[in-house]
Amino acid sequence: MKVRNTFNYIMVVLCIFGISCKRQSRKEMVSSMDIFPTICNLTDLGVPENIEFDGKDLVPYINGQKSGEPHDALYWTGLSFTAAEPIFEDETSSVAKSYYSVGGDDSGWAVRDGNMKLRYFGRTKKYKLFDLSKDIGELNDLVDSLPDITYNMKAKYMEWHTEMDLPEIKE
Repeated sequence: MKVRNTFNYIMVVLCIFGISCKRQSRKEMVSSMDIFPTICNLTDLGVPENIEFDGKDLVPYINGQKSGEPHDALYWTGLSFTAAEPIFEDETSSVAKSYYSVGGDDSGWAVRDGNMKLRYFGRTKKYKLFDLSKDIGELNDLVDSLPDITYNMKAKYMEWHTEMDLPEIKE
């Protein structure tokens, strides 16, 4: 059986080594945007005060000063919200490979809230909902069986999208 994991480039291991870090394994949802504020803290550089970051300093979570999830939710947008099929001069280029690795639809968006992940595919205008605690391979679409969660996650994404002042999404 072939498993297509559309989460493959989003779910990666984050390893932090340092004098003050004890060996531990954590399951909290973090993002690459958390690396900069964490490094600023670990190196005593401090996070610049005049810049607002979406990323969280993970040091308080690592040291046990804070518990729970650093983020209520995480959000992703594709290369465009709705778009025509791209044409690649070189089908073997890293850009083409990246495009095809996400199932050939880079035009949508996604939101992850706890174990739930909602994806919107811009070209087909379809939604897919997954419970990643039970389905890390994203094979069991729950949109039809969990319409309330789908609706709430879509609303959460749209609220974030508006706050970020991104281009309007036309469905």
